Amino acid sequence: MNTDDALSEAVTGYALSMQRLCAATPAGSTERAGHVRLLFSGTALPSLNSVAVLDDEWEAGDVTALAEHAEGLGLPWSILFRVARDTANESRLAEIAEIAGSHGLTGRSETPFLTCDRDDLVGRGPRVDSRIVTAGAADWAEYTAALSDGFEAPPSAFGSLMAGGVLDVPEFTGYLARLDGQPAATGLGSRIGRSLGVFNIAVVPRFRRAGLGRAVTERVVLDGFEAGATIAYLQASDDGRPLYESMGFRHVETWISFRG
Repeated sequence: MNTDDALSEAVTGYALSMQRLCAATPAGSTERAGHVRLLFSGTALPSLNSVAVLDDEWEAGDVTALAEHAEGLGLPWSILFRVARDTANESRLAEIAEIAGSHGLTGRSETPFLTCDRDDLVGRGPRVDSRIVTAGAADWAEYTAALSDGFEAPPSAFGSLMAGGVLDVPEFTGYLARLDGQPAATGLGSRIGRSLGVFNIAVVPRFRRAGLGRAVTERVVLDGFEAGATIAYLQASDDGRPLYESMGFRHVETWISFRG
């Protein structure tokens, strides 16, 4: 697979993964207008209630229509805009910023989108780590508690995001790490076609510096590649980016989020 095809596979995988998550989570919903998606999780996190503009062929009217819908849903929300390196256009970005501003979304942040080809993965840990187990739908409360602690967010922030049948969706595999009998870290893999999304990498503060972030990420990626994926992707925080790059991930694009 050439570089452009791999990136396209990763971006499509991200969009479909978020669509499946929002369809499966109890308070979630999805909608589409042309090449624009509304991915609404029903949580209080604007990054998980987004009008996602991930395709080059979007129309401003479609963004506006879904933005109006999102605003009417009564929860914090955002507009996510993919800035593809070879098609970046300041006038198109200005269009998105204008629509966002008309809804009071004047805050702006940039997040690097990283990918890793199967042949480029740099692994350090054992293939099987006894600290890490897979998590199913019955584990959602424990999983959510660890996820919230790991992101240092109140439990209400994630709400019922991982409830219902989310962790039993066929494309998803949840991971829960334990130390001293306590939930210590989370991860989530989403394999769609040849792409593997790496989500929810979070380590509870008191269990940090024990290698769990790397161990869980490696487990997610190795399992996904073993199942047939050839390209892994993730959105990296400033703190997590050095870890992911040491594992073979590289920055391929920057995505911009507008929020209130």
